[in-house]
Amino acid sequence: ASPAAVYRITLQYGRGYQGIRSLILKSVAPAWPNDPFGADRECLFYSTLLPQLEFPRLRVYHVGVDPGTGSRLILLEDIADRYRFPTPVHLWTRKEIRSILRAYARLHVMGRDCLPPAQDRAWLYQMALQKRAWRLEELVAKVEALIERGIWAPIAGVGRLVEKTLAGVASFSGTPATLLHNDVYPPNIALPRSLAEEAVLVDWEMVGVGPAQLDTAFMFLLPYRNTRNINRAEALNYYWEQRLKLEDVIPPAGEREEMQRYADAFWVLSLVPVAARVAAQPFSPGSAPAAYWEAMFGVLEEQLRALCQ
Repeated sequence: ASPAAVYRITLQYGRGYQGIRSLILKSVAPAWPNDPFGADRECLFYSTLLPQLEFPRLRVYHVGVDPGTGSRLILLEDIADRYRFPTPVHLWTRKEIRSILRAYARLHVMGRDCLPPAQDRAWLYQMALQKRAWRLEELVAKVEALIERGIWAPIAGVGRLVEKTLAGVASFSGTPATLLHNDVYPPNIALPRSLAEEAVLVDWEMVGVGPAQLDTAFMFLLPYRNTRNINRAEALNYYWEQRLKLEDVIPPAGEREEMQRYADAFWVLSLVPVAARVAAQPFSPGSAPAAYWEAMFGVLEEQLRALCQ
């Protein structure tokens, strides 16, 4: 999906020589609309942060720049012989989700220690509500624009939800930060053949910083309702059980639930401006981004309506 392209490269050797049979090459366009660090974010992650994280991961053979095009190039291990990559519409099973949650728990515990100093984090992705001071009227107007276009039906209580969420942005953003994957989309998760092992997280284009609950919130905000067969409360409890195995103390249950609800609202309201922009300037019919957003509009509406209630 633009602005990146991914290739599998098959390697052939002369007689008498043996070696790796295939590699994965990711080519990232040098310019990203509305994201000055988009081209370099994944390269920076692989070259500076990944070496500090001790969990199942891809081997990185090369990170660099194509001198002819300026595209960023990442050459990675091909793990398709040991892991499977679900399709975008895959419905996760309980065992699969647990494999992913174990990987997330390890990322969030270790990610705190490998974060760069605050003044050096500009390249790490932050969501809309973190990046700028949104006004109540501005966000409500974007919701109303989606309703006027007929994409959403009228939703009661939006103003109150926005007001409450914006009032808590400072305290929420001030909670202990960690490294976030930010994109638990099925094709970005390599599932091991034995689900007793941890999943491997790939596609770090959106790697960011913030409270860990943002990652678990997005898991239940996917466009194709991939977690429809998953008991959310059970999954979140399992995640925190894994965290407790890795660290001495976790927040009390009430605090965890409050933070998770806030993370849910944070994600939904951060995507409202994006949804409004996509509605005004739709992607080409039949394209992958168009299909993604056609599905995402419905999920966002459901989540927004539930949060307002």
